[in-house]
Amino acid sequence: MPIIYLEECFERYLQEKEFSECVEEICVVYKHQKENEEKIMAELKSIENMNRWEKVQNKVYPMLVSAKENEDLKGKYFYQEYLDFLILYVIRVTEVGIGSIKITKQMVKSWKVSEYEIHHQAVENLKTDGYRARSLNSVVKENLLGITEDAEEEIEEAEPMYVLTNQIKYFGAAGIFLCAEMFQKIVGKQNFYILPSSVHELILIKDTDGYDMETLSTMVRNVNEEQVTEDERLSNHAYYYDWRQNRITY
Repeated sequence: MPIIYLEECFERYLQEKEFSECVEEICVVYKHQKENEEKIMAELKSIENMNRWEKVQNKVYPMLVSAKENEDLKGKYFYQEYLDFLILYVIRVTEVGIGSIKITKQMVKSWKVSEYEIHHQAVENLKTDGYRARSLNSVVKENLLGITEDAEEEIEEAEPMYVLTNQIKYFGAAGIFLCAEMFQKIVGKQNFYILPSSVHELILIKDTDGYDMETLSTMVRNVNEEQVTEDERLSNHAYYYDWRQNRITY
């Protein structure tokens, strides 16, 4: 699935107002997907409405990245800090592939909306983004053997480890804002650990006598070094959710 980053196109449109050239350039990426060109053209025309909050608010999503590794983004892009993460916000422009534009401070200023409203809308949009907490066992079976299990069967298994991501498996770690509610539906009111597998997914582990923060943080570091590319690493340690306090700590 092609991924398109549209910031440069959008900025050039703002400067030159040559929308047709922007669309033509982006469509080159899809030259092997001719059947989708009409849909792409229609969706990309929404770029013309980027300066109107009411036209984009239902397409805004949070994107979780490492704060330490992305200090350089703070100057240009609208962000909030959460734990040791940066929350950036993107507008998804296309459904054919994943085309997105990071929200800049200038865009927020032109919309004349509060930071709270943007964050609240982004989290609300997450709820319709197809998030699921699936047992690690079922994910492994699907990836290695092509076996897809029914969601109800996964819940009945009540396994200790679950993978949380969105339907498109793209920057699904933002599901950290939904994980407490979703995980409690599966395992009840229990504390759990959160492992930042990558910017695209989280691993949730029930708090049992067999796990501790130090061991799990070591696991996260080892996986990062051996399997996760630097640009997709979210953090080098585990997190802990206390259901009584409804709070995540690290």
